[in-house]
Amino acid sequence: MKNNGISLIVLIITIVVIIILTAIFVATGLDALNEAKKSKTENEIAQIKKAIQNEYVDYLRNENQFNLTGSLAKNKWSNSNDCINVIISSLDIDDTEEKNLKIEKIKKEIPRDYNKFVKIIESGDMLKLGLENFSDDNSYIVNYNTNEVYGPLNK
Repeated sequence: MKNNGISLIVLIITIVVIIILTAIFVATGLDALNEAKKSKTENEIAQIKKAIQNEYVDYLRNENQFNLTGSLAKNKWSNSNDCINVIISSLDIDDTEEKNLKIEKIKKEIPRDYNKFVKIIESGDMLKLGLENFSDDNSYIVNYNTNEVYGPLNK
């Protein structure tokens, strides 16, 4: 007797192969999505750095006659150590030695500049800095004095 149907073993093997291929494509897609998000964040940070550097130069040229964009971090965290902890938690550095050097630098610079130059930049501030197309979900901590940008800090 001749059987023209698909055997159960062939069907199971086909389903397993499809599941494996789907898993590979999903993992690759998620990696690409994460890379795109990281690239967008790096681009935002670079644009913010340039904008705050330009504003700080104008601020110095005008002999401190206007307020720098953003809200003072000390209005949110009365203690600079609280702000430092938020910054450290936002660092995305894999190299332990590099991360430790960055943390030491942050611990030195933030307290020194905390009362005047450490500010929180949110989406509305991006427009004031002349920047467009930024995520409404992200905010950043900036130090105008050192031109450092930390974040993003998700709301």
